[in-house]
Amino acid sequence: STQSTGSYESVLALGKIAFRSNFEVRNVVHKALSYILLAGRPSNQSAETSDLYSVISPIISLLDQISDLQTSMVALQYSSTDDGLLTFFQRHETLKGSIGLYCRLKDPMKFKLLGRASRPLLEKAFSIKSGKKSPVPTTE
Repeated sequence: STQSTGSYESVLALGKIAFRSNFEVRNVVHKALSYILLAGRPSNQSAETSDLYSVISPIISLLDQISDLQTSMVALQYSSTDDGLLTFFQRHETLKGSIGLYCRLKDPMKFKLLGRASRPLLEKAFSIKSGKKSPVPTTE
């Protein structure tokens, strides 16, 4: 139906906004999508509610993973090992690829999921990974 198409498009738009925004906006979108899920959980779920859940659930999962990555970044800013930095870099790149399924990134090589604060860690991890002193691209 037209209403369900609008619902899906609205959820996807919220996901795009969250994926391209800062922590505070991501948190608001996460809460909004979570409330939508809670509101649609009666025992007699309709097919439309079930379909909407299948659209919302992966977006919430990605937002949770981004939040976990943010926590890792904060910890790495205080104490980092090469393995920790490489793990952070790999998680960042994997999440960036997943987000690319929902929204087009203008320049995926330069996009930093956690903004400027993550740049020094990503540059250091990239240097370790490549065995060079060459940093990742520096614009956002």
